[in-house]
Amino acid sequence: MAVDRWILENKHLDQATLVQRPETRVPMAQSWLPPPVGMLKLNIDATFSYGSSNSFAVVVRDFRGLIVHVETGLTGAVEDALHAEAVAAWRAISWARSMQLSSVILESDCQVLINDLSMKSDSLTSAGLLLDAIKSISVCFSSCSFSFVKRGGNKVADAMAKFQATSLAPFQCFTFSELPADVAVLVQSDVMVE
Repeated sequence: MAVDRWILENKHLDQATLVQRPETRVPMAQSWLPPPVGMLKLNIDATFSYGSSNSFAVVVRDFRGLIVHVETGLTGAVEDALHAEAVAAWRAISWARSMQLSSVILESDCQVLINDLSMKSDSLTSAGLLLDAIKSISVCFSSCSFSFVKRGGNKVADAMAKFQATSLAPFQCFTFSELPADVAVLVQSDVMVE
């Protein structure tokens, strides 16, 4: 089934490219990459540990890498790490919708989450209802895509989720100048890579 779908989606590629040169595949991003002009990128991450408070972070940036919005909070009761990541995705997509944005990229270092959000069928995971709600909201945008990035490309969201896990506040919003100093350095290093 998955192979059939892949073939249909990639039928424009010639057989020689697929068989003889697999190294021509585009490598996964190791560092944060800006969205195209006119779009915003919503990087998300969450912490999860059985028996402790779990947190999420949403970091929204523009094509220049500038911070547009950062929020962190507690996930509430979640069953597993995927469920915690889904809470972060829900917060991000809900914020984007409330701001009446038209074009967004939701990016996470959780491959299972991105795979699930990219599928048209209903989710059968622990966070299924929440993921299905995110998919429903995503069609309200002119453009909404879900993108996987390795942890190196999600450092700012990762650091903010960890920061929230040590915070006493249940929910926080930040401007760039209010970010913890170590996180501000990560944002600046992402922009300097360009």
